[in-house]
Amino acid sequence: MLIGLAAALSGARATRRSKVVGAVTAGALANAVLWYPAMDPPLLAPIVAAVVLLGLFGSGFGQVRRRPRRTIATGLGVAVLLVVVALGTTAWAALSSRTDVEAGTNAARSALAAARAGNSDRGPSAQLALAVRHLDRATTS
Repeated sequence: MLIGLAAALSGARATRRSKVVGAVTAGALANAVLWYPAMDPPLLAPIVAAVVLLGLFGSGFGQVRRRPRRTIATGLGVAVLLVVVALGTTAWAALSSRTDVEAGTNAARSALAAARAGNSDRGPSAQLALAVRHLDRATTS
């Protein structure tokens, strides 16, 4: 990774970069991303890989001619729009099912408490049935 960053730094000061420097930078950074060890937070490695690859692509974006650059920018804009729509839809679904999840969780906890207390007369089973109804509704809404 340090080799790729050093090569990128050496080529960053020149007006026109050498193809060899670009190839060494791309190869070293791609190799660092692909061989990046698994990290404790599972999403950290893909985030680091995305940052490195975006930096790699962004470093050459200014050197691209106008028409391909417009095409790339349009594609990136569409991708960003799709990600925003997907995140918004996911957030809306999570917020709209929150009350059912809370009710289902509370019903399951009260069923466990009744079972631990030794209350075996339909109390825990009715509470678990209520929990199942709430959690099913949360997953389908």
